[in-house]
Amino acid sequence: MQRIYTFSVHSAKRKQTVADIKAGNRTNKFVQTTAVNRSEAAVAQAGGISHL
Repeated sequence: MQRIYTFSVHSAKRKQTVADIKAGNRTNKFVQTTAVNRSEAAVAQAGGISHL
């Protein structure tokens, strides 16, 4: 995981950065969804959703 800084200037670890997403934009297809609760998030993760 890469260490980045959020918009609120807090340190965080992320699997992908904006640069990674831009670089993979032509070769990868990304899927994004919104999970309202933990069970929806678990199902989305199990289904291979890239971005929550």
